[in-house]
Amino acid sequence: CIQWLLEHTRAVIINSIEPNDYEYFCEIFKFGHTVFCKDLIEACLRELNVMQTDDATQLNLFRKLDFYCLKTIASSESILKVSELSIFKLLSHWCKSDLDRRACHIEPLLSQVQYCLIDKDSLTGSVFDWVVNISGIDEHTRLRLLIKVKDGIKNTWSIPTNRCRSYTLDKEIEQKSVLQRISDCLKNGDTSYNGNITPEELQDVIEHKFKLADNSTRMCILQYISKKEKSTDCTLR
Repeated sequence: CIQWLLEHTRAVIINSIEPNDYEYFCEIFKFGHTVFCKDLIEACLRELNVMQTDDATQLNLFRKLDFYCLKTIASSESILKVSELSIFKLLSHWCKSDLDRRACHIEPLLSQVQYCLIDKDSLTGSVFDWVVNISGIDEHTRLRLLIKVKDGIKNTWSIPTNRCRSYTLDKEIEQKSVLQRISDCLKNGDTSYNGNITPEELQDVIEHKFKLADNSTRMCILQYISKKEKSTDCTLR
């Protein structure tokens, strides 16, 4: 019965979501999770990209969502146009709006935030303060969240604005391109070890890809750096 309903009403429901109709959005988003309809969930996530989520009045309208909706938002890569700071505000405001019942959800939700996409001023200010001062969580949980915020401060991209998750996706594509050029350069025996790779691109890959890379990728990067340095020394001589 539910499958029949989905097949015959899916398009109508998806197309009926109006911009900034928060109440209807919340109902459809919850319904999508209830019946496990990926199309509805994805449609709601796309709609969230164009909804206003910054001020307290707008954030209050998301209180009717349940944990499963918030978990989807926290982990989604489909929300490409909402800043990571706005996602943090949405998640933290939802938890705090009913703290007695939602304190247990703070760590599962906030641990999914990509803190490196939030500007340092916000991380060291409002985000840090919220984690330090929020009640209802044990100190071990607080410490784990503070470590994530601290890692975000250390690894934040060097652009003084709040970024969306599309920035991470674009960066990932860019870094993969640099790694491919490094590999091609080594395979082709490029004696200059340049490969049209700028010092900034190389530094970016070292800072954000080296630690997470597999052993072969690490060796490739190290080999490139070593041969590039030798090539530079020979040129200077």
